[in-house]
Amino acid sequence: MDWVQIEREGGVATVRIDDGAGNRFGRTMAEALRKTALVLQDAPPTAVLLLGAENFSCGLAGRDDPLFEPFRQLVQNRDAFRAQEIVQRYRNALAGLARLPCPVVAAIEGECSGPMLAMALAADIRVASLESSFAPTPLSRGVIPGIGELTQLAARAGVDRITATVLTGGTWDATEALALGFVSQLVAPGTAETTARNLVTEILAQPDATRLQALVTLRAMAVEPTSADDAESQGGARTWIRGEWQR
Repeated sequence: MDWVQIEREGGVATVRIDDGAGNRFGRTMAEALRKTALVLQDAPPTAVLLLGAENFSCGLAGRDDPLFEPFRQLVQNRDAFRAQEIVQRYRNALAGLARLPCPVVAAIEGECSGPMLAMALAADIRVASLESSFAPTPLSRGVIPGIGELTQLAARAGVDRITATVLTGGTWDATEALALGFVSQLVAPGTAETTARNLVTEILAQPDATRLQALVTLRAMAVEPTSADDAESQGGARTWIRGEWQR
């Protein structure tokens, strides 16, 4: 099956994430996202609606989670260089969505956590159900994936406001996520997609060139510092090769 499906209607591309197993992020998912971004870059839509099957995303499923697979052979040799190459490939797959020349709106129902949280944070706007919850990969799993969860959260909510939750393996409910600023709008359960579609319609009612330039300007303001981006990638690589995630 296609893990990432694209549907186009009236200039709007709906990108639906569904691997049939809870949307577990790994090499196959990253490659599907990379190809999706290339397809959309070749024929840019006027807007993208980002959706997930059932939950928008889920946390790590266990030691057999596909996220871990490419790192297993790197632990014995402590190959941080190769680990960072893999981390960067994952980051680039998500960044492809964030670089599209159009607004990207994510509709979130249920759990949004782990590496897939970085995907939601790649969108320009996040509409979430009141029953949704959010969490970075818990440190108890023995790894920082390094693919953008922390830098994107810090850029939107501030380091001081996320540190305690990150270090204790906590979660944020929908109301907390809105207060922290990384969710744009809360809606009744089951209505996130409809609300997001209506929001896209309102956005596209604005003049084309002006809308695009406003988006470019806002994205420039939201970009995290390069040093922070590098720090997360390098920190992720170091935790991957330590192998604590294998215990």
